[in-house]
Amino acid sequence: MAQMTFTADQKKAIETHGQNILVAAAAGSGKTRVLVERIISQVRSGTLSLDRVLVLTFTKAAASEMRERIEAALNEEIAALAVGGGFASDLHQRIGALERQRVLLTGADISTFHSFCQRLIQSHIDATDISPNFRIAGEQEITLLKNKVVEDLLEQEYQRAENGDVDGFLAFSDAYGGVRGDDEQLQGDILSLHAFSLSQPSPETWLRAQGQESADTPYWARSGFSMLADELKQALSQLCADYAEAAALLVAGDANLRAAAAKCLDALEGNREIYEALRSSLAHFLHAEDEAAWEIFLTEAATAKKQRKNIPRKAVENYDAAVGARLKKLTEKIHAAWDGCIGQLPTTADELCETENRANASIRQYVRLTTAFHKAFQKEKLQRGILDFSDLEHTALALLCAQPALLQEKPTTPMPTEIAEELRRHYDAIMVDEYQDTNGLQEGILSQIARDANRFIVGDVKQSIYRFRLADPALFQATYRKYRTNGVDGTLVTMSENFRSRAEVLEPINEIFSQIMSEESVEIAYDDTARLNPGRQFDDLPQGRSLVDPLEIDLLRADYSTSEDEEAEEERKAFEVEAHFIARRIDELKSEGYVLQNGEPLRNRDIVILLRGAKERAGLLLNALRARNIPAYADDTAGYFEASEIRMILSLLAVLDNARQDTPLAAVLTSPMIGLTMAKMAELRVRTPSGSIYDMLTGAAGDEAAENALERIRRWRRHALTHSVPELLWALYRETGYYDYVGTLPGGTLRQANLRMLIDRAADFERTNERGLFRFLRYIDALKRRSTDLSVARTLGESEDVVRIMTIHRSKGLEFPVVFLANIAGTFNTQDTRGDLLYHAHMGIGLRVSENTTAGRQKYDTMARRKVKNIIQRESIAEEMRILYVAMTRAQEKLILTGTLSITRTGRDALEQLRAFCLKYAQTQEAQFPASAILSAKSYLDWITLALMRHPDGALLFEGEKEIAHRQPTHPQARFHVRILDESVRAAQTEAQEATDDILSAVRVDKPLPDGGTADRVAAVLDWTYDLRGTAHIHAKTSVTELKRQQAVEEEVIAPFLPAVGNAESMQPEWEMPRFLRASEREHLTPMERGTAMHTAMQQLDLDHVENIAAIAAQADELLKKGILTEAERKSIDVGKIWKFASSPLGRRMRTAKAIYRELPFGRLLPARRYYEEATDTSDRIFLQGIIDVLFEDEHGDYILLDYKTDRRISAVAARKRYQFQIDLYCDAVETILHKAVKERYLFLLDTGIEVKM
Repeated sequence: MAQMTFTADQKKAIETHGQNILVAAAAGSGKTRVLVERIISQVRSGTLSLDRVLVLTFTKAAASEMRERIEAALNEEIAALAVGGGFASDLHQRIGALERQRVLLTGADISTFHSFCQRLIQSHIDATDISPNFRIAGEQEITLLKNKVVEDLLEQEYQRAENGDVDGFLAFSDAYGGVRGDDEQLQGDILSLHAFSLSQPSPETWLRAQGQESADTPYWARSGFSMLADELKQALSQLCADYAEAAALLVAGDANLRAAAAKCLDALEGNREIYEALRSSLAHFLHAEDEAAWEIFLTEAATAKKQRKNIPRKAVENYDAAVGARLKKLTEKIHAAWDGCIGQLPTTADELCETENRANASIRQYVRLTTAFHKAFQKEKLQRGILDFSDLEHTALALLCAQPALLQEKPTTPMPTEIAEELRRHYDAIMVDEYQDTNGLQEGILSQIARDANRFIVGDVKQSIYRFRLADPALFQATYRKYRTNGVDGTLVTMSENFRSRAEVLEPINEIFSQIMSEESVEIAYDDTARLNPGRQFDDLPQGRSLVDPLEIDLLRADYSTSEDEEAEEERKAFEVEAHFIARRIDELKSEGYVLQNGEPLRNRDIVILLRGAKERAGLLLNALRARNIPAYADDTAGYFEASEIRMILSLLAVLDNARQDTPLAAVLTSPMIGLTMAKMAELRVRTPSGSIYDMLTGAAGDEAAENALERIRRWRRHALTHSVPELLWALYRETGYYDYVGTLPGGTLRQANLRMLIDRAADFERTNERGLFRFLRYIDALKRRSTDLSVARTLGESEDVVRIMTIHRSKGLEFPVVFLANIAGTFNTQDTRGDLLYHAHMGIGLRVSENTTAGRQKYDTMARRKVKNIIQRESIAEEMRILYVAMTRAQEKLILTGTLSITRTGRDALEQLRAFCLKYAQTQEAQFPASAILSAKSYLDWITLALMRHPDGALLFEGEKEIAHRQPTHPQARFHVRILDESVRAAQTEAQEATDDILSAVRVDKPLPDGGTADRVAAVLDWTYDLRGTAHIHAKTSVTELKRQQAVEEEVIAPFLPAVGNAESMQPEWEMPRFLRASEREHLTPMERGTAMHTAMQQLDLDHVENIAAIAAQADELLKKGILTEAERKSIDVGKIWKFASSPLGRRMRTAKAIYRELPFGRLLPARRYYEEATDTSDRIFLQGIIDVLFEDEHGDYILLDYKTDRRISAVAARKRYQFQIDLYCDAVETILHKAVKERYLFLLDTGIEVKM
């Protein structure tokens, strides 16, 4: 095995033990490799066993990858020892130890948080109120159930209010129900507040704390007053600074300018003195803590406004137009911010306090309704036997924490229950990947099961981009600061070497973020430890053109101000212009002979286009790429119900439910499924001019087409009455040929996948408490009505040569040779701060106050809401910066940023606005821009242009500007290639091109397509007959039992799964009963079910407590109590037979075993010819899978294989003959996979208590 090399930081992360460790791992720094090596190194040294480690990730894919990497590393270790271990005395023991770890890996706790919580609940189901047969409900099912519960809750509130509105609900719902009066806004607010509260360790504790501010609290002690004070101070300081800057502009001019500006200067200085004096009044007001100070300050502010003078700019503008323009820009709206701050203040302090009190009363109403919804929702889920993902975490926390409510203040507080203490003793190491994406609830779970020094947590706060999933990066930051000193709490390891990307990609990223990412602005310092240091060696290419180039920034000028009348040409939207440019740029890259580092030419699959949000834009990109014949794939997150094939099938289902629906029936009749033409429809309508379309069909007696259509619809409706919806759908697909038809259309693979997904959705629906076509259609209608669209099916394979279009969030953890980051000029989404109701984990709830006036309903902001809004805005900006960082660090070899700067019809130029924004900070001398610059940005381009402004490569953006404080780039390879390109907003004409296309012309007139010269080749391909090599009737995947029956057809028929309990001489084939038919109250079990129950009991048998029959019976009763066995299954178990095994020599040997593996699954690829004579090719393989009852390692380290048999009255000779082939397969599997011989093999006949040595 090749020796792995690690950096010093990676070695520190791998080798440091005996304390908690936080690894701050930058993008591409190899954190997964380090985590795997840390596990393997401890396994190798014998200090860690895989059954005593907990590894938590945030996606199933990440958990699967982790498991695969650990298995691969174990295989390499074993192979290296086997080949190069020599004759070391302990070689056999070392290989055996690693093989044991490989077996333990199959059951190791490497999973997502949710999977861990689910296993914990299943293991301690008796300690909860949850049904043992619970299931995890799907997102759509939960959404619909939530809507039903909240609607029922509000209906109950209205009914209660009719008998006396004690709580003031009617006035509250009138104020916050929504403009349409349908309570949609109120319902949405309750559901959103409930969802947010679930991210807290104790939702009810957090909710109860809201709106509890005392009514007599003075204004200066109110929540949000400090925020108001900061706003007033900042606005007044900025006003005085603007006056000073305007005056300095005039003073810096020549004597003639100063003379012309004399009156203007007097006004500027006079106004500045007025507001400088007001600053001391403001300071006194903010610290007075006196009710009278409020009105005194407002009076002084009003007086200042009256005293200030208008600013006479005319003389300055006449003398020097350029200076006059700058003066106008500085002073035209110089008072706007300050006047706005003062204008929103109520006239008295009592009025402000009254407003806050009314808001708090409404907040308490929200809390009451949300708490009531939570209880009703939980009750409904318990009755249905379902859980959602938040239930998994909260139930797990309740099992692990003695007082979850106390975690609300400090999630890291350990208050473990006995269950948590047991897990603490069990887990020697707890490892968490992507720690920056945890929240307080998940941190609370970890704190209960972690010891003082066994945590290994990995993450990068710069890549925390899941705030919308309620991740709390502040937890990572707090741990980072605590571990930074490398004290008793833990050790910080920083890994900043990037093994993914070229220096030409990384250094420009460093250049940008070193200027815009600061602790002051976004609470992250982009210092030397955060820089991305190139760690991968990119060699010179022997041939072809390398992608080594500066970071490319393409800014497109889309001019909509022109008044050209070009009716024949369609105007493109701004992003559509950008989409066509990206398609053209991809064409250029592919045609210019670029070669990747691996020597392969640049292909479509090497390119990804990243979007902040894919809605609508992904479709525009797809169209633009397809127009240039560039295959592309967009992983859409919605649009399923709008897909034409889904709309058609749903129309058909609607007709089968109720045929008297004209629109769906017309669509079905004219579809390929029935095929009536519009001419035929018109003819039928003429014959039956009145009534529905169904009446039109029934009235068309003698018309063959109509009768045939009517007969098919009636036959399908009869089929729907006797079959489930999934069965009905498959029957419709087959009989109509619609599934095959859509497969021939453009995007046919995706269309067919969508149809298959509809069957999956129907199957999911029928796993709920609902059944039937009518209810399924109601379910779909509810999803549409609630805007709960589904994502379209995913049909993309890893090897397909297409350009991928995806959101930045979906790209996290991935890497691509060439990355386009599109729409960098798009403005940030501020939807989070627009609602009446805002909430924050630490700032609480803020709410606008609603009031009915003669002018209509008015809403007023409150100090508390502004405080919450401010912190959300700051956190949103910080999140956007982290998203930008994630997007830019996906590129391996080339990064291209694109944005569109439009000129509107009114002449507003986005490029000029961009320049003006940046030039306000042109004189910044510090390495990082001030927080005000970062927080006032409206797009990624604002930040990028700020950084470019001081860089030589940004000169194109600021031509003619001389007052920029330039600075040297942070690295010679921090280079940019900036282009400003004029792009037409007119769509190119294609009709003329299409007219000359023979194929399109033939399609347009419905004639046969012209011969393309490939007819013979197509015919040869379609007529090809495959040589099946005798495998036509051989299953590619089979079980041990099936293979045994194949080899012993002359023997009696054996049940296809477990050996049945019954007379061995007269056994009939018996098939496993579906689970939904296994009623727990059913008294009589089939022989198959009795055998299954006995095997379950043997699997769960605790060999440390089998001292007598009573102890075994107690264990069986416990299985019943936990829901593992039903009552009927418990009654069927003869504990005396189990006692025979436990007291047998084999049972005693098993109790003293060094290691026991039960229900051990395996899978192998075997030559088909070995077991099937008809197979003719030695290379054909079958996949064999099986489960070994018991494999244990005795005191000498030898493997003993054991299989339980429940056959009745079977002799040892007959059993040996019947099961020898099966046992041979088991032994061969063990010896091949584990590289160790099985010394002994046994059957144990439970009916007679006989050991049969094989």
